[in-house]
This record gives sequence, structure tokens and C-alpha cells, in this order.
Amino acid sequence: MFSHQTLILGIGSPGLADDDAGTRALRAFEKFHPGLPGVTCIDFGPSQAAVREPLAGARHLIVFDVAQFDASPGTIRCLVGKEMDDYLHSDALNADEAALAQLIDMVRIHGSGPIRRALIGIQRDSDGGAASTAVDGALPWAAALARELVERWNSEKEAGTTANRLDPAEPDSRRDETHHS
Repeated sequence: MFSHQTLILGIGSPGLADDDAGTRALRAFEKFHPGLPGVTCIDFGPSQAAVREPLAGARHLIVFDVAQFDASPGTIRCLVGKEMDDYLHSDALNADEAALAQLIDMVRIHGSGPIRRALIGIQRDSDGGAASTAVDGALPWAAALARELVERWNSEKEAGTTANRLDPAEPDSRRDETHHS
């Protein structure tokens, strides 16, 4: 079985304005933070079936995604643990998010999958036109937030041994950050 410490996924629909912000954030992470030990980065969009084995073997999961938080374009919100689970079981998911939620549930049924997980959402520009400069400016900040999570999780004692256990050591770590370029 594929096994690693942290799996980082980028969700996005290329060519649809800011809708590819998740995959662009993943590319920013790979550019600004290359070679972190135990980290595997995968573009979730085109090959969702290829994610099943890495997801089942991951101790930690970070997902970059475009989001609709009713905030200013470029606002970053990090949903950790139960907050991410709740978001992925809401009614307002796009097709990729719904597929990810099903995949996470499937690996949990088999008693594997990530113990710690976070979704780093980037508020898209509701205008729907070309990619916004606010979202572009948020990408390095989203990448830095992911690195912060990787480093913190790797330095902490593991939370437990089953994927169904929520991490009680995780405080309400939702935070909104707006970055202007």
C-alpha cells in the first residue's frame, strides 16, 4: 500500500476563471516549498481514481480548493478536521468536492485514511470573468498556510490510529485571511 505522511490535493476546473484556484495553489505550493519530506502533491481533477490509494495511505490531508464563503475575492479560509468534514457533506458542493467527499468516506469505511485533514479554500471572484488578481495574490499565502500545517502536524504527536477519529487537539483553527497584491 502507498504510504506517506501528507497528501496535498488541488481541486480545480482549468479554464473557468478562478475555478482553477485549487490547482494553481497546489502549483504554488510545489514552486515555493519543493521537496518537503513525506509530502505528495496530486492534481485531483483529471484522475480521481488515482487518488484512492494515496488517500488511504495518508496520515494527513490538505486540500486546496476555490470556495464560496461570501467574502472578498482572495480571502483564504482554512477548515480543519470536523469543519472540513461538515463542508464536504454540505449541499452546495461542486462535482469534484462531492467526489472527494465520497472517496474520503470510502477509505474510512475500510479503516484507513487521513487522521488530520484541512481544506484551504480561496474565495473566488463572483464576477465570473477572467481570473482575478486578488485570487492570484492569495495563492502564495495559501501555499504558506499549507506548509505551516505540514510542519505543525509533523512536529506534533500523532492524534490517533483510526481515520474516523476527529483530532481533539485541533482548536477551532478556521481563519480568514485576505491578502492584497
